[in-house]
Amino acid sequence: MPRNASRSALIAALLLALPLASAPAGDRPFEVGVHGANIRLDDSFQRKELEAGLGRDQFLGKDGTRLIFLEQIASLPGSAVPRAMLQRSLEGIRNSPILQFVETDPIESRVRGERHELTAGARCKSSGMPVHYEVAAISEGGLAHLVLAISAGKPTADLAASALRDALDDFAYPLPHSEWGRESALRPETFGFEWGKVSITYRPLLWEPESVSRTAFLQVSASGDMTYFYAFERADEERATYAGSVIALFEEGDPPYDMGEPVPRTVAGLPGTEIEGMTRAGDSSLRILLLDTGPRTLVELRLECPHPEEDVDAIWEAWLAGVSIEVYPEVTAFPAPPASSPAAPREAPPEIAGWLAGSHWLGTVPGARARGAIPAGDGFLVFGSAGLHRVGGDGSVTQLRGNGQDVPPNSVAAPGDEILLRVDGALHSVDESGELAPIEPRIRARAPLAESRLEVRAEGPASRFGWTLLPNHPSERLVEVGAGGERELASLAAEEIVWLVPSGDRSAVLIARRPRSLDGTSYRSDRLACVARSATGEETALGEWDASHIAPAADGWVVTGRPIGGDHGVHHLPRNGSPELWISGHDFIGVTSEGSYAVVAGGAHLPARGAAGGTALYRVELETLRRLGPATMPFGGRRLEEIATEALLRTEGGRDAIFATRESIEAFAALCRGISEERCGRPLPRGAVELDHVFFHWIRGASEIGEGGFTALCALLCEALFAGGGEWVPGRLVAVAQPRRGGANRATASAWARSVPRIVAETLYDEEGYWQPVSGVLADLEGRTLLIGVDDDALLAALHERSDAPMYALLAAADPGPLLAHAREHPQNIYLRTEIYQHLAARGRHADIRALASTFLAAPEPLFIDVKADLAARLETAAAAERTELTVDLGEAIRRFPRSPFLYEILGEACRRRADPSDDRRARLCFQQVLELVEEGELAERARRALEELSPGARPEEE
Repeated sequence: MPRNASRSALIAALLLALPLASAPAGDRPFEVGVHGANIRLDDSFQRKELEAGLGRDQFLGKDGTRLIFLEQIASLPGSAVPRAMLQRSLEGIRNSPILQFVETDPIESRVRGERHELTAGARCKSSGMPVHYEVAAISEGGLAHLVLAISAGKPTADLAASALRDALDDFAYPLPHSEWGRESALRPETFGFEWGKVSITYRPLLWEPESVSRTAFLQVSASGDMTYFYAFERADEERATYAGSVIALFEEGDPPYDMGEPVPRTVAGLPGTEIEGMTRAGDSSLRILLLDTGPRTLVELRLECPHPEEDVDAIWEAWLAGVSIEVYPEVTAFPAPPASSPAAPREAPPEIAGWLAGSHWLGTVPGARARGAIPAGDGFLVFGSAGLHRVGGDGSVTQLRGNGQDVPPNSVAAPGDEILLRVDGALHSVDESGELAPIEPRIRARAPLAESRLEVRAEGPASRFGWTLLPNHPSERLVEVGAGGERELASLAAEEIVWLVPSGDRSAVLIARRPRSLDGTSYRSDRLACVARSATGEETALGEWDASHIAPAADGWVVTGRPIGGDHGVHHLPRNGSPELWISGHDFIGVTSEGSYAVVAGGAHLPARGAAGGTALYRVELETLRRLGPATMPFGGRRLEEIATEALLRTEGGRDAIFATRESIEAFAALCRGISEERCGRPLPRGAVELDHVFFHWIRGASEIGEGGFTALCALLCEALFAGGGEWVPGRLVAVAQPRRGGANRATASAWARSVPRIVAETLYDEEGYWQPVSGVLADLEGRTLLIGVDDDALLAALHERSDAPMYALLAAADPGPLLAHAREHPQNIYLRTEIYQHLAARGRHADIRALASTFLAAPEPLFIDVKADLAARLETAAAAERTELTVDLGEAIRRFPRSPFLYEILGEACRRRADPSDDRRARLCFQQVLELVEEGELAERARRALEELSPGARPEEE
């Protein structure tokens, strides 16, 4: 019997005081129960023990009204618990020996959100005095309360009803973030199967585990109640036949049930059959639901409950509302794994955010960073290795030429409404569908003027008899075409016209020429000699440029690159030839200018607005850009060399002194930052993120960095790696600018020795080197100690002191305890743990692998290496009955790590070892997926051999 059942007699036996005068005033909060519920009562009520055994939550009003609160855990959802509490209380009043002429009202119920309220009243007499009871039972969030309001005497007969209404209106249950709310919260519990997974949400605090059935995957009973809930997986069963067998089971059971007819019902999106039943004694109800989860698999949900039918329905529906089932689709092929984890949308660094404030985003073109962008109609054309895209005035993006159709610099023009694209040396028009139409094979470029146009035409090759390696186009002609016909402006044999770009107002055309070698195979110089030719025929020299992109602007051009001897960035080049730097650095593309605004594009550092990458276009206030843009990346390769040269002149002892100690390195780096602030208005970067960001620009300007700049980069990189835990290894400085393939790069399971000059050289000059050297090196550590220096011999000697000999000694020992303890003592060293896993696997010590992995699998997000090690070991140790569970866990792991070929290999082998020919198809899919992810190497060879063995006829027929 619940603990509150015996209190009804005490409540009915309370001696009722005569009413006093009412004196209501303000109200005060009182906590009732022990789990955080509270009530607000006016000042006329005082907490007072009226009857022993009813707890502290008894209140007496000045008018004689009494309020009593009794708390109980409500393990069942709905109104089952409050109904039982209310009925027991009314029964106690009816059966009280001191009350006469008892009349009770029917029970009324209502629902307020998640709160269930049941109320009833009782009128009676005690020794001739009228007594009025108002009783309520309420429940919410796993708690239930019985509330009694009692008044006596004729003048106060209606006070109980008023007091109860006020109490219910001001009753507050614990909030979700309270201690009770957190402990009793609904929580999902998920169960995995080979065909899918089942998630059931309930309140574990209020339901106790049971062990009645060995086949149920969830079985619980309500605390303090005889209500039971079960969930079963039924394999190799069909719903129609199983429903009949389960009905027969209960009809013939002990106790016997009267079972209803099966009724179709859909729950969690799955078709099912619902069956109701009741014991023939009428003391317990039964609900069963059978849900199809596969051709021959079922989930059976079952509720046994001794409460009235209306409460049973509420309890049953509450359980079903918390059921969700995911049935995995039949595997006919694995989906293509994602190329990589999506990157977070980028944010502008502080030096860019300043001039970007107040800007307007125009659109983002997905894919690799663009090479160029020009205005076209009311939008823009953006081109590069990702193809050719049109960005509309509304920010829409249309692909005209797709991936694989590389569009090089200086190959796109947009005169008027026309789009021109140079392909294989000849100019073509492009329509909105991306289709090309040749204009004339000889025309290589075209640019409009106010009343005419300039064209570059290629002449046919000269006679080749007796010669090889002659230029394919030994000469080009620059021609002006107007209303009066055409005339030749220049004939070029030793030069090529690289750019032909009209100004924004078509008053002039920029002509950029570059020398060509005599054999036509390479250029003599990267320098472009630029000239502005006006519509009237006047020519103005614009200087020599190293440019990657030129676009039209309102009163001239926007050039991405650098004037020879100047800084790299986006420059405005007016017709008079006096360039102005708008943005310094290598990441930005000048697109155009219009009135008081400029349009710029960028890849790595401009916010992409809703996309993780690509090239974003922004309209920027020109005045703000002129003021702040030049300081974006003021220390390019040339400036870095100047800063480092001055710092070296100020350093006594030269490079030997710089790299003598950690302190001397940090001092030189600080000196370089100070000089940078003096010269450029900004210090050189210090933190890992900032330094990696600037290395992007230094890589693109590596040709401008000499030995001084290289020295500064080594010092800055050392300083950043020190902050990441790197340890300095002192030694003799042989040379700072090491050969690109020289320098220490060796490791053990506990340490990694890296030559700082080699890291810098690989970053600047090696296409396979780091783009972000600080974060790249620290990520590759995998928890090992980083040893850095400039002396290879000293680095290797320091690494020798951290050899793997102790680990191999532990591996050779019969007792695995010290080895596993060694790995657990260094949880951050993933490299060490991987080495231990590999050596244990090579020795067939799979139980030891599982013992080690179990420590790290307990983490909220286990690492891939621990997941893989455990699954690979289970493949070798699992008994036949455990292989289904192994395949379930492998499926979960693949959903989390879809790009791991090892997991597909383990799953394929697990299917093969189940020795069931029906699993052969799934195994073949696994090994085919391995080959989708890796084409060469040992893993690919194993997959090919497995596919050969699984080919039709390879498996012997079973007798």
